Amino acid sequence: MGQSLCKRLKDDGIDDPARIRLYVAEHRLTYEAIVCGDADAAAFYVEQHIHRVQRDITPQ
Repeated sequence: MGQSLCKRLKDDGIDDPARIRLYVAEHRLTYEAIVCGDADAAAFYVEQHIHRVQRDITPQ
């Protein structure tokens, strides 16, 4: 817990340009679903994103 979040993300490979682009795209899908009033799609995108991030940050 002593290291900063930014350092941990870099050390764990989370700070990867391709991964960041994927996360941004997932955030955009969630945003678009919300703007369109599609609660089911927004919930789906959020759930999928959370599962992906959880897999990405869980030690192998």
